[in-house]
Amino acid sequence: MLGHMVTGNYFQMLGVNASIGRTLLPGDEAAGSAPVTVLSNKAWANKFGGDPEIVGKVIVIHGCPLEIVGVARAGFSGLGDVPLDFWAPLSLAPQLEEGPNLFGAQQPERITIVGRLRRDVDLRQAGAALTTWARQRTASRPEAEKATGAILRSKATNIPLDLMVMAALSPIVIGFGLVLLIACANVANMMLARAMARQREMGVRLAMGAARSRLIRQLLTESVLLALPAAIMGFGIRQLRNGAFG
Repeated sequence: MLGHMVTGNYFQMLGVNASIGRTLLPGDEAAGSAPVTVLSNKAWANKFGGDPEIVGKVIVIHGCPLEIVGVARAGFSGLGDVPLDFWAPLSLAPQLEEGPNLFGAQQPERITIVGRLRRDVDLRQAGAALTTWARQRTASRPEAEKATGAILRSKATNIPLDLMVMAALSPIVIGFGLVLLIACANVANMMLARAMARQREMGVRLAMGAARSRLIRQLLTESVLLALPAAIMGFGIRQLRNGAFG
């Protein structure tokens, strides 16, 4: 089984819930805590037969017994390109991984840090702040070990567009399409009724020598002036929604 050692707030930071049981908690990596693990949904289904009573059972990985406390929600398999089978607290790294102790005197440089940007901070600002912090932290080290900069890479994952996701989203898409269709039909009826009411006006304009191209330009201008405020309002609502939930 392939897994990662993570901190206790890993799932909370990513906003990933458990489909069964619970995810890791900060207390799971405290000294003296029982060794626990969280399975991926795919590993639970494929390697454990989707056992609904999986929580509380013990699996042995590299000779270390781990109690299963939960199963991650479907669709989440980690932030890398290779799907993971389990996650365990970082404090268990000496028992589950080979090599120097992460918390020993050697301090091996093999920890990956993942975080979330605040809504008012972009990648460039965060990179500059991280570079300053890294230079300050390594200022007393030898020249070869001093930090020269920091690079941030996005680890955001896309939702795979499979049959299950499409089936789950289809009611929302259908409902949105029906609302949009009704709105378009209402606007079209309004424009048609307005055009029928102006037939006499257009006939008078043509009789007085107005060119058809000029009348078409006038009608197009009126349509644009009608659609522009609606587009601006829709864009404003979208920005407000992203600010509240993004």
